[in-house]
Formats: sequence, structure tokens, C-alpha cells
Amino acid sequence: MKKEKNIIVYLSYIQLVLYLFGFINHAMEVTGYEPMVSLNTFWQNPFGLIFWSVLSMISVCGTIICIHILTVVKPTKERFFGTCLTIAGFCLPLVFFSFLIIPAGILLLANYYLSVKEE
Repeated sequence: MKKEKNIIVYLSYIQLVLYLFGFINHAMEVTGYEPMVSLNTFWQNPFGLIFWSVLSMISVCGTIICIHILTVVKPTKERFFGTCLTIAGFCLPLVFFSFLIIPAGILLLANYYLSVKEE
């Protein structure tokens, strides 16, 4: 359980940084500033495609590992809630693809619940 939990926490933090980067980049684009990387135009530069590909790959891997933890390893109540929040945080870019601060907040809350010490 500890190894899988550490993998989930590390993937969540990487995903959190990517979400915050995407949110800041989108906010810069909406407010009229030059965005760091154009994430919405795939044909002008490959960086948007790379960003969304890495984001999707981490989301799929994290979701599969979370489902494995829920089905094989029976976590405690707090870690169960944290694992469910992590699944939601990994899947929410499908809904909030332009406002990535909401999945980032959910992943931050999930990491808090995942790091609760077992009694």
C-alpha cells in the first residue's frame, strides 16, 4: 500500500504542477498577454500537443493505479476518500479543460487525505 500511495502522491503533484501551468497559461491568453506556450493551437507548435499528451498519460496511469488500490488494497476511510478524490482530480480535465484550477484544488485536497497517518 505504501508504494502505491507514494506513486499516486508523486503523480498527483506532477499533475498539480501541470494543471497550474495550464491555468496560468490560459489566464495569460484570456487577459491579452502573450501565453508562455499556446496550448490550444496544435498546428502552429507541438508544445500544446505535448502538454495535453503528457497530461492525458499521467491521468490514465494515475486513474488505473487508484482503481487498483481501491479494488485490491482496502484503504482506510481517509485514504479511501483521498483515493476517490484523486480519481476525480485525474478525470476532471475532461470537463474543465480551460479552467484547470478546479482539478488542481481537488488534487491538492486529495493529497492531504492521502498523507493522513494511519492509526
